[in-house]
Amino acid sequence: MSRTRTFLSALALVILASCGGKKQGFDYTVNVNLNDQFINQPVYLVDMATGKAFDSVIANAATVEFKGTLQEPIICRLATSSNYSIFILEEGTVYVDPIIDSLSGTPSNDAIYKAAFSPEIRKATNDFQTVYQQYQNGDSDTRTRLTPILDSLYAIPQMLTEKAYAELYKDNKDNILGAYAFTNLCQSYTSASQMEKALEGATDLIRNYPPVNNHLVMLRNIDNTAPGKHFIDIPGIDFSTGKESSLAAMIEGKVALVDFWASWCGPCKAEIKENLVRIHEKYASQGLVVVGVDVFERKAEDHAKAVEALGIKYPQLIDSQNKAGDLYGFNSIPQIILIGADGNIIARDLRGNAIEAAVKEALQK
Repeated sequence: MSRTRTFLSALALVILASCGGKKQGFDYTVNVNLNDQFINQPVYLVDMATGKAFDSVIANAATVEFKGTLQEPIICRLATSSNYSIFILEEGTVYVDPIIDSLSGTPSNDAIYKAAFSPEIRKATNDFQTVYQQYQNGDSDTRTRLTPILDSLYAIPQMLTEKAYAELYKDNKDNILGAYAFTNLCQSYTSASQMEKALEGATDLIRNYPPVNNHLVMLRNIDNTAPGKHFIDIPGIDFSTGKESSLAAMIEGKVALVDFWASWCGPCKAEIKENLVRIHEKYASQGLVVVGVDVFERKAEDHAKAVEALGIKYPQLIDSQNKAGDLYGFNSIPQIILIGADGNIIARDLRGNAIEAAVKEALQK
């Protein structure tokens, strides 16, 4: 072997060794300031893309610290038993204080804090909270007087925050900071077409970021089940028989009031007790069928206890495949929908007195 070849072979080995020993990813540190109420409680770092915790500590003091290594920056949620903060986990030290809404330490998080916690936004938020305290402590006349003021004050920080995130997104359409900003803007879009227009020019990193994509899918499903559209069938289990059934089988071509609920949901049980049981008894003879669809249930036996306690006599479909929320584009309950005898949705998001009013009008047609 020539000296030249020997030298080149040795050089190649050195290069390979140096590449193999090169550190991958980056180190992160998260310094969290809490208060004494969290001592001896777990604190988690949750990846917002997956919803899974990937690091945790037990708070032995008012300040806790996370250290680790990641391959690429991620949007992260700091989760405790009662509050959380969302930030970008990137190289360097991030300082988080969920008690006073403080965030700093790395370029992305400094940018987030500057945008979302500006003096203007803080003032508007404080103005709202001041009046809200007066509302909470006031008598009925005071509450009546303050309600329209609260509504107008609430809209101001919301509008300012949306504007700040829109600016942040406009300047970061190709990176994780843009994904963070757009995730915060998602709630301001009321239709899939509106959101798709806002995503024009976004990179796949943002467009395919799970919370962004999930919200777009939800809006599409809301569009697909809007008033005037035919209802979408839901497979499940008939609670009374324990056998497979479906929403279509329970509706049977009648005017149908469909209540998506769960036994742990206080507002759901209030609507059932105050409105749905009574409406079923009053209008069943006129052709109305009320159907409860049990969604997001934690324990099967809890459904049976709630049905008995609330005096529910109308059919119950157990959403055994967990499809209802996705198919109808909702992630909170109760969700009450009125369906006509032709199978087309008449109204959704019904609550309170609006439920019976919509039923009466549908039965008169």
